[in-house]
Amino acid sequence: MKTVKELQAAIQEQHDRVAAILNVAKEESRDLSADEEKEIDEAQGKGDQVGKIGELEAKLDRLLKVESKQREIARQRFVGVQDQEAVSDNGELNMSAIKVPAKAKAGTVRSYKGQDAEKEAYIAGQFFLSINGNENAGSWLKSHGIQNALSTSDNTKGGYLVPEIIESAIIRNVEEFGVARRECRVYPMGVGVTLLPRRAGGFTPVFAGENSTVTASDLAFDQIRLEARKLMVFSSWSSELPEDSIVALGDLLTAEVAQAFAVREDQCLFLGDGTSTYGGMVGLPSALAAGSVATTATNVDTPAEITIASFEDAMGKLLQLPGLQPKWYCHSSIYYNVMQRLGYAAAGNSAVNFNGGFAPTFLGYPVVLCQAMASGGPTTDLSGSFICYFGDMSRAVTMGQKRGISIAVDNSYGFNTDSIFFRATERFDLNCHERGTATAGGPIIGIRCNPS
Repeated sequence: MKTVKELQAAIQEQHDRVAAILNVAKEESRDLSADEEKEIDEAQGKGDQVGKIGELEAKLDRLLKVESKQREIARQRFVGVQDQEAVSDNGELNMSAIKVPAKAKAGTVRSYKGQDAEKEAYIAGQFFLSINGNENAGSWLKSHGIQNALSTSDNTKGGYLVPEIIESAIIRNVEEFGVARRECRVYPMGVGVTLLPRRAGGFTPVFAGENSTVTASDLAFDQIRLEARKLMVFSSWSSELPEDSIVALGDLLTAEVAQAFAVREDQCLFLGDGTSTYGGMVGLPSALAAGSVATTATNVDTPAEITIASFEDAMGKLLQLPGLQPKWYCHSSIYYNVMQRLGYAAAGNSAVNFNGGFAPTFLGYPVVLCQAMASGGPTTDLSGSFICYFGDMSRAVTMGQKRGISIAVDNSYGFNTDSIFFRATERFDLNCHERGTATAGGPIIGIRCNPS
């Protein structure tokens, strides 16, 4: 469906066409030809027949009425808003109307980005204060049109819908903190189970002789199954949250919830074994087939014993797909104790190299540090452990994201300690679907220390 601007442009284009035809005929001092008269009639209409201009104007009028009613309905959500300037014409929050008191400001805001970062952190702080039972914060939210904060009028127990500003910041910070959400293919999920088509096999070409029968081959497809698992953060805070540090409060709690989610998502990707600890998700160590695993030499079970050959083996096993963008994924201890050690040992180093250090790359490819991986220090036994992965995570793993973060609170649970208990939840799933085969690698290769 065309937008208002597109319809207006189309109407103007028809008027310009008619004007151009008339001008040409006038300049040539002649009457309109039959084709020209027909084209003008089609544009302007003739008799009872409506032309293209009339049809477009009718559509424009109808669309303007619909959009006007849509804005009216949107603004009805904010009936009773005390500060009408806080709500724009389309019913959205007007950030320019938000004023942050000087006493509420506190240092650099990290969880929110852009020119309105401080204001968004201030709104988050008011939200967290409101679910803490602070009536002033609740009134401020209502006066600024943020009425979706509460799903119940009970201030002592109930669930709270997180305002979009806070929810978006949590999702964004999860991406910044976590490797899984940043590197995997993220797919929005619908209700219940989501099934995505996956190419499992292609056509098989054969040489055909004269008058011979050729066996047909077909494209093969299967499905990637995503089933949302609920992840929860459960904790408490003091009932005496300071009102004079609202910006810092909103910034801190947003970051803490986001980081908690990010850590668990990474653990599901790099450690998931299908148990309840990981929500039943199977991560890379348990998912990869034998063809997607490069194994070190026998009895190589400490960082000091790992050689360049293991990394070259992984590179050689990688499935070469069009547009593949490989990276190394490892814990910082592997990067600094193995990759940098091998890089420094490659000769040609000087004091400048040692003082400047290496960029986070190895053998020409970027290195992504994944602190959720079983680390191991310089003397730790790594026998049987995956120490590194190489490939394009977005081509191997899909993360299903069911958008919607909710927070529930209960200030009766911690009555004896004067604490507010809360839980924040999100729903997602991970599917490591490109696993390779028993003999061939896929788009992600794992390096595992040989069990000694």
